[in-house]
Amino acid sequence: MNNGHPQIKIRAGIHIGPMHVEEGDIFGGTVNFASRVVSSIKDAEIWLSDRAKEDIDRLGAGQHKRLRWQRHDGVAMKGFPGTFTLWSVQKHPS
Repeated sequence: MNNGHPQIKIRAGIHIGPMHVEEGDIFGGTVNFASRVVSSIKDAEIWLSDRAKEDIDRLGAGQHKRLRWQRHDGVAMKGFPGTFTLWSVQKHPS
């Protein structure tokens, strides 16, 4: 399986919550938190906040049932007090 050029690595962080939209730009704590989720990723991965993962689990969308998750406890994020649980989507074996 070809995953593209070996020097291109994409990280994605997902968080859910309220935000402010002004003139095509978004602001707020949710945006800042999502940015910190991305900053916590070390490799080419997709990570979710605990809140985003809870929404996927609660809604129970059929196409997401086959996803495998790795839990990351105790993640500190700049600008937010305490530590957090984040989740990464595991790669399926080829």
